[in-house]
Amino acid sequence: HGTGATPPHAIFNGQEGFDMRFCTQGMWGIANYFALDAGYSNTDKYCHKNEHGERELLLARVLVGRCFESPPNASLRMPPELPEGGGRRYDSVTGVGGGG
Repeated sequence: HGTGATPPHAIFNGQEGFDMRFCTQGMWGIANYFALDAGYSNTDKYCHKNEHGERELLLARVLVGRCFESPPNASLRMPPELPEGGGRRYDSVTGVGGGG
């Protein structure tokens, strides 16, 4: 996905994988966001521009696991609990918004 003003290497060089602390807001809360189509992210809105004015974005294969489909909800801080309970949560959240 695009990284906005943050250089991509700052996000993917984290000790625990993609570092979501660089996210300040989002339609599904503070999280790592991935688009199905790289063309969605390859815009001035989402791409970091390097010192040469070239756009940089991340290209990743993402395993989403058990995914919860949700309308936009900026208050999310983690995926909701699974219906069977026990404190286990969905692995990820998905939805459609903003053209993605």
